[in-house]
Amino acid sequence: MTDAFRTAVLGLIDAAESQDTHRFATHVRDSFELAGQVDAQAREDAIARIGPVIANPGILPGDAADLAIVAGAMVDTGARAGSVGLLVLRSLASTAQAATRFVEAWEQTGDGPLIEPEALTTADEERVATVLGTTAGSATMAWWTARRFAAAGVSMLGDTEVRSHLAAEPDLHAELYGGAQRLAHALPEFAQLRSLLDNVDVPADSAPPSPPPAPQPPQPPPAPAPSAAPSSPPPPGRGLVPPPPASACVTAQWGTTWRYAASTQPPPQT
Repeated sequence: MTDAFRTAVLGLIDAAESQDTHRFATHVRDSFELAGQVDAQAREDAIARIGPVIANPGILPGDAADLAIVAGAMVDTGARAGSVGLLVLRSLASTAQAATRFVEAWEQTGDGPLIEPEALTTADEERVATVLGTTAGSATMAWWTARRFAAAGVSMLGDTEVRSHLAAEPDLHAELYGGAQRLAHALPEFAQLRSLLDNVDVPADSAPPSPPPAPQPPQPPPAPAPSAAPSSPPPPGRGLVPPPPASACVTAQWGTTWRYAASTQPPPQT
């Protein structure tokens, strides 16, 4: 069974690198079906092989997102993510940044609900192109893959070693948190991502403390100020953190069963 699993993973990687979408869908299903029948070491070896392919600019963005999902599903089963955890989180951070541009352009170009990533069409890209110009294509592609990368990121943050490594990279944590904050209202996966990032123990700024102020000569006490009329209260909400969007639920648990539905349903064509 381990040999069959290894063959499926290698076929998955080869299909992604050759941009063979038909074989890619077949090997995704095979990898999902066989992952639960091999030991953790075999899954960790598969994650290590898949990681560099996710970062390969020569593969289709949809394939990269699906590979991140496959790796994340293996982490969900108890395999360690290794260095691939941060690799997926970096891909997620850049995807979230571009997806934010899509959402902002969408909101500037008409009314109606935000289009679901899986329902995107060429017409939607043309709509945001009136604001984004030549970057509309990359922003639209980022929105199409954002849900999958966010789900994979949630899986990676389930690994304690990944959380520890992320805590040591405050810039990446800040970039991820900013993207999750901006997109949490649009996709529930980003609301859960934000909740998980809240629990990453990023150390405070380690800059050296400022020197103490020089001593000053004593000054006479100031004259009492005339009493003033009570000031009016600040407007409601001023100075307060806005409430979380309705889609955010800190107690929500991301299930893994949807991933294994891919064994009977081919992933979206890229």
